[in-house]
Amino acid sequence: MPLLGPSGTSRCIVLKPRLEQCSHEFSCYIIAHEFAHAHLHNGGWGEITDREDAADALAQHWGFPKQPFEWS
Repeated sequence: MPLLGPSGTSRCIVLKPRLEQCSHEFSCYIIAHEFAHAHLHNGGWGEITDREDAADALAQHWGFPKQPFEWS
């Protein structure tokens, strides 16, 4: 993924340390969801215009469906 997007802005993903205390499945979903936001430049995907729904849909497309929050 290029450092700079079309608008000339960079994309950065910051994960909280407590993520390692969550279940493996939930952690993988959150990481994929955040990468999806970066990939989509925090916008929609196809016909999905809501950015959170778009990130969930793309993460699921990549094989990481939305997971309920769980501590490990």
